[in-house]
Amino acid sequence: CALPIFDEGRVTLDLWFGDINELTSQLDDSLNQKVDAWFLDGFAPAKNPDMWTQNLFNAMARLARPGGTLATFTSAGFVRRGLQDAGFTMQKRKGFGRKREMLCGVMEQTLPLPCSAPWFNRTGSSKREAAIIGGGIASA
Repeated sequence: CALPIFDEGRVTLDLWFGDINELTSQLDDSLNQKVDAWFLDGFAPAKNPDMWTQNLFNAMARLARPGGTLATFTSAGFVRRGLQDAGFTMQKRKGFGRKREMLCGVMEQTLPLPCSAPWFNRTGSSKREAAIIGGGIASA
């Protein structure tokens, strides 16, 4: 990931190189709801079907902050529906150049997030005993 920083540190541009499905699955929970904008340019869904999956759309929704935006040159119906199912509000807009239409979207809701970091995955103890270790006031 390349991290150019602009505007005296107020803007960081994350450039991810690699398979988007692998990259999003490797991100930890600290990036949940931190992404301001997504731009998807992975060629047409027919030419690159691995990039246009519901798992990816769900990961994008998890990482997008409320109010975060997305844009893509594709206007394929299954992409629009998949992004809507993930939580984005989608619309078709006029495309650029020879592209008649494109998709734009906004994450208008806050999604409930799973806490998958190891320190959140604790199971409760069934024991009702406590041990005091140490001296001083604690052992009195």
